[in-house]
Amino acid sequence: MSAQQAMKAEMEKENLITYFDSVGNLFGRLEGTDSSGGIIRAGSHIDTVKDGGTLGRMDV
Repeated sequence: MSAQQAMKAEMEKENLITYFDSVGNLFGRLEGTDSSGGIIRAGSHIDTVKDGGTLGRMDV
């Protein structure tokens, strides 16, 4: 939990909107300047998985 809180604080320093889902995953969102563009997402395990997570583009 302390790792998540530290990461949440770092995200908020960079002006991301942070939230936890119903199972405790931490998310950070940074709005872009072009609302007609897609979404770029990245994810990882901050605790145990080196180079874990996903990176990709989602069209909306």
